[in-house]
Amino acid sequence: MLCKELGLSFVELNMNFPEYQIDKMENISLEEESSDKLPFDLQEYASRVFSMFHGENETLSLEVDHTLANVFFDQFGQDILISEVKEETFIVHLPISVSMTLIGWLLQFKDKVMVLSPDSVIDEIKKTAQSVLSLYE
Repeated sequence: MLCKELGLSFVELNMNFPEYQIDKMENISLEEESSDKLPFDLQEYASRVFSMFHGENETLSLEVDHTLANVFFDQFGQDILISEVKEETFIVHLPISVSMTLIGWLLQFKDKVMVLSPDSVIDEIKKTAQSVLSLYE
């Protein structure tokens, strides 16, 4: 058991355990030893973690251009909460772990995605964009 070898347990980590990319690991072995089942919803956990990077759990509200609908469905699944559909955009609410990886992912869409809330994410996007812009001034 990997956690056992590291001297960690799922309970000790308070349900916040690290992920490991199996394709990057060497000398993996399966053991017959089992542990007590703990309350854990893998689907819910996976839907919140963005590309294996953790951050603060937030509910992100975004205004997204219709041209990106399939991108969002591919990334977050068909069960995302869409609260409003406008002529050219839709409003989506995503319970997600906010990290710099997510910020970068959102910025790649330029003016096709606007964060509506929370303010902390809006501030982080502004700070990141200003930091990049300052390199070219």
